[in-house]
Amino acid sequence: LALVFGALVTLVVGLRLFLSLKFTVEKFEEDPGKWRSGFHALALVSALLWGMLNYVVLNLYGILSYSSVYSLVMTCGIVGGGVNSLAPNFKLMKKFIALLIIPAAVWGIVHADYGTSFFMFLYMVLLISVARSTSASYVASITSNIQIHQQKKEMEKTVEAVTLDSEKLK
Repeated sequence: LALVFGALVTLVVGLRLFLSLKFTVEKFEEDPGKWRSGFHALALVSALLWGMLNYVVLNLYGILSYSSVYSLVMTCGIVGGGVNSLAPNFKLMKKFIALLIIPAAVWGIVHADYGTSFFMFLYMVLLISVARSTSASYVASITSNIQIHQQKKEMEKTVEAVTLDSEKLK
């Protein structure tokens, strides 16, 4: 099982690396949908793999084992990284979070451990709330930076025009 999971993760990481090494602005501009689809698919497959690993580990060792606790803590780290790295795309971020968290919640339902299920669903809702805020902050920051850049260009044009007019007065 560990070898299968390791092979699948290695395959997904390899595909993500291959995609990133092939990426150029020119290629993106030719077909942005292709690049976005590839990135989204690989991010979601990665989340699903880690979510399913949680399910399998919980199934094999139970909720109170060190292996399960380690697996769940590791998932918290992966989700935290995903919230930051996927901030530009809130829809993708929600799917990523759900694919990581829902398998553990389903495990709780299947094994009548409703406390675990409740906690995992609550954790997912709270993470999505934080993700929404993170995404909104990211978008506001990008928008602000674009506006500042545009205003700087306008100011430079104004200064250039005033400088040319002032030279005419000499």
